[in-house]
Amino acid sequence: MSTNTLDRLSFIDILKIGATFAIVLLHVSALYVRMDAQLLNPSGTLPYIINSLTRVALPLFMMATGTLLLRDRYRFNLKNKFTFIAKTYIFWSALYICADQVLRLYVGDELLSPAEMIVGWIRGPYHFWYLQMLLGFYLLMPLLARLKGLQTLSYAMLLLFVITYIYNPLAPHLPVCVQSFIGQIILTTPSAMLFYFLLGAWLYRVPHRRKLAIGSAISILVGIGIRLYQLFSTPTYLDSSLFQPLNSYSELLITAGIYYLLAYLFRNYQASEKIQYLSKCTLRIYVVSALVIYGYQVFIQPSWDSLVSWPTLSIVLWSIVVFLCSWLIAHVLMRKDHALQARRTKRTSR
Repeated sequence: MSTNTLDRLSFIDILKIGATFAIVLLHVSALYVRMDAQLLNPSGTLPYIINSLTRVALPLFMMATGTLLLRDRYRFNLKNKFTFIAKTYIFWSALYICADQVLRLYVGDELLSPAEMIVGWIRGPYHFWYLQMLLGFYLLMPLLARLKGLQTLSYAMLLLFVITYIYNPLAPHLPVCVQSFIGQIILTTPSAMLFYFLLGAWLYRVPHRRKLAIGSAISILVGIGIRLYQLFSTPTYLDSSLFQPLNSYSELLITAGIYYLLAYLFRNYQASEKIQYLSKCTLRIYVVSALVIYGYQVFIQPSWDSLVSWPTLSIVLWSIVVFLCSWLIAHVLMRKDHALQARRTKRTSR
């Protein structure tokens, strides 16, 4: 994101890079977990712990996005932002469909019909829900930009917190008549991601205090403790992820704690040009990484797993490989975009 006259937030660069790697860890670890696995003892559960804890990555991404877009002097360009995400979605969704067809042909599965390909192209691969959500937020930015004031932002945060973390977990246990009445008042159930979008902008305005940083570290530990309790106190891994409202509360404690702690620790840090460049590549890395994981799953994982019997080692090692390969592809795409922009600039200057 271009900051132009705004100071660059180096802790946001660190947050985006860390969250991107966590997303890669999440998707690679998903190849090694079974939702019906019983986790009543700690033996052999590291892949499940990794998979569970890295699920906070996307909320962290949304907090970073909210921080950058809702800064006081930031001017949001709807046309440029929306067009970039839309073009990325259209091109890469089509590429994923073509890659899926090639992999189906390679393994001998039935090919998709033209109609199924069109449906898959519109729906996008599994991780493109984030791009769909970004398009929705960009359309709302003319309204969200009015929440830059601390008092207005705090009110919106409180309202979303009550709906997302108090009403939503209790709703299934309320009488139908009460659910219907409250549902009419709040109109629709807002996405928790909108809450995180605003939370990032709100926490950015909180002063840096040592006691708050210590509290953030405690918040992270408590959130992790809740996640571990969920893992080992439920019959299966799927049950642990559906353990509400603890699942939502632990996610909130971890994400808010990580955000504030990073903001405090890196408050005087100036990111190098390489770190800034890597931060700019994070969205492209996110888009590309699933394609690299597909390749690993089909061409490498079967023979690799027959040689290496430690899932945790495989998850960490191949997450690093996937991240670096995705970064290389993102780098090529960035160079291409810069070259096209230079050509456009040269033509307009004539």
